[in-house]
Amino acid sequence: MPNKKIKPPHPIREPIQFKLYDFYEEFSDFRSDVSKKLIGCQDMSPNLIRLEKNGEIIFNNNIAVCPVCGSKHNIKGDKIERELIFMDLGTQICKIQRYKCSKCNNIFNTDLSSLVEVNKKITKPVIDFIIKSYNISGDSICNDSIRKIRYMLKEIYNVDISYQSIENILVDFENELKEDF
Repeated sequence: MPNKKIKPPHPIREPIQFKLYDFYEEFSDFRSDVSKKLIGCQDMSPNLIRLEKNGEIIFNNNIAVCPVCGSKHNIKGDKIERELIFMDLGTQICKIQRYKCSKCNNIFNTDLSSLVEVNKKITKPVIDFIIKSYNISGDSICNDSIRKIRYMLKEIYNVDISYQSIENILVDFENELKEDF
């Protein structure tokens, strides 16, 4: 028999190595609620999926819904990078999945509103810790309590935030309290 190179019957079949999480995203998802609590993501929306692939944190939607037309027919696009500050992890660069709507051609990102405020990088668990620590330490904003809060965050939870960021969070909290009354 002569040596001949035989091509596969379909040109689509190429020798590509796949990993199990390429087919089932659940395999790279959180294993339990305990791991969510360790990182401070226990209050995430059930539609938000946090994946870890090759040491990178990736956020996807379980079901991507277009915010303009409400369509569920969307195409995954590229991923954008965003810096977020987590409890126990500190500052991490995360990748956020982008989508394109098939009906209205709107491009939108994964909704992170259950994890972080709009245009902010400090996650809600860190903000909650700052507010709880502030309520325990004193009633008025003073440099001493801000320094204590920053020291606790840095030493215990590996979170490095500036004094000004902590003060801005506390001022916003006090303004929200005044608006409620």
